Amino acid sequence: MSNKKTKKNVEEPKSKKNLIKDFFYLEQDKKKLSYFEIVTTAFLYVFLSSFALIVSGNVYGDMTETKLYTLIAMFGIWLVLMCFGLFEKIRVKKADAVYFKQTLKNLSVTDIALISYMLIAFISAILSEYRHTAFMGVEARNEGFFMQMMYVSIFFMISRTYVHKLELKIFALASIPVALLGILQINGYYVGRLTYNILTQGKSFLTTLGNIDVVSTYLVTPIMIFTVLYCQSKEKFFRLLYLAAAGICFYFSILIGVDSGYVGMAAALVFMFPFIAKDRLSAARMFQMISLFLFLVYLEDQVSRIGTRNFIFFEKPFSDIIFLGVIVALGISAVIYFAGKFIKIEKKFIWPAAYYLVAAIAAYIVIKKILVMAEPSDSSVKLVLYQFGQILKGNLQDEFGSNRIYSWRVVYGFFKEKPIIGHGPDTVFDLWMRKEHIYSMAKYNTYFDKAHNDYLQVLVTTGILGLISYLTFQFSLLIRSFKKFDQPLVIALVTASICFCAQAFFNIGVPIVSPYGWIIFGMLASVLRKKEENA
Repeated sequence: MSNKKTKKNVEEPKSKKNLIKDFFYLEQDKKKLSYFEIVTTAFLYVFLSSFALIVSGNVYGDMTETKLYTLIAMFGIWLVLMCFGLFEKIRVKKADAVYFKQTLKNLSVTDIALISYMLIAFISAILSEYRHTAFMGVEARNEGFFMQMMYVSIFFMISRTYVHKLELKIFALASIPVALLGILQINGYYVGRLTYNILTQGKSFLTTLGNIDVVSTYLVTPIMIFTVLYCQSKEKFFRLLYLAAAGICFYFSILIGVDSGYVGMAAALVFMFPFIAKDRLSAARMFQMISLFLFLVYLEDQVSRIGTRNFIFFEKPFSDIIFLGVIVALGISAVIYFAGKFIKIEKKFIWPAAYYLVAAIAAYIVIKKILVMAEPSDSSVKLVLYQFGQILKGNLQDEFGSNRIYSWRVVYGFFKEKPIIGHGPDTVFDLWMRKEHIYSMAKYNTYFDKAHNDYLQVLVTTGILGLISYLTFQFSLLIRSFKKFDQPLVIALVTASICFCAQAFFNIGVPIVSPYGWIIFGMLASVLRKKEENA
């Protein structure tokens, strides 16, 4: 007889899911946070949850000023706490000469490029004919050297001390009321002092942020981040939160109709599509998001026809094609989900390579059609496409892009006056008011205090040296990230970064929204740095 005892297979009882526990549990919780990581995490929680919702009086300048002082206060407290920790580290001799030498040695190309940019901006401010503006910034914009120094400090502190915790969930929760307030406002419902009557106050008072360009710059960030996280996150409960945040923010972006936001989102999604939809589940969810976005466009187009907003995106039969696109996207999602179980792609590079080949062919066909478009009369989207086609053919008219071509032409003329190091940060308004404002007020009843193109703004204010440094910072950060597409967080941050950079080609930076871009850049740099150190 055998003395071996047979083991009975006993099934362990399944533990019930606890949503509260799931919310606060993260993989990084296994590692104890340092003092600096705790302080940075607290800053991100406070900023991302409250900054966009802070309001002021009934004047746009007051709103900008209130946001500015709030940002300075939040950053100031964070900086003091970080400096306290550093001084304590020096006192107990954990930070000595060797520590600082190693820190300098570990600077990446991204870091060096950004430091170079700030040195050039400082020299430009010192030599500027508008020195006060160059350091302090023009009123209601406030993006002089000192503010840019704050942005860069935000980047460096986050890139060294960021740990992924609950900050993106908090950002999702905070972005929903910002968008909902704007949606209610455009439909004629106002919430006390949080929103203003746009019929009397104008569109400089949308939701809790300001004018439509500023609002659009804010909205593209949550839309891109939460689209990716919805597609790739394994957190079932929070996928609904990501879906809600991306959908509501996208619907609000449709209502305000800022073309630069659409360009940024399209550029990011087209470029990142094979990495967002990298497997069966994420691809199926990506087409669900596309279906949702198309449905929201179709819904608003139909509502505007029967409402009083006089805001028509598309003309029939284009609107019918949009609805057909909704059905087709849902069908593709279902096919991928079920049929994808039986399709295996061994070589990972095949899918991105095939996608970019098809995308290039499609882009060629679309551009050929755009080049022969007739000028539309009642479709804002078609008008943008028509103007793009005219620009490709070399037909540049000052009125294109809400007079942006005009502002770019004039601002480029300012650049040629000081091409090496520029006129100093945030000095476009002073340059414009020398004499150009006489013509612009007579012709267009407006003047420009920004280039309405962040890269042209950098070029005219810090010269060709500043632009090279700034572009090196952005491109080096994105290039480093292309080798690390194995984590949803990285893909989400890269997608948001590409969108932010693309829409910046047509938009302006102000303290109300610029910090979000620098925070995203800092988060991405931190994740990449840790991956490179562990490699």
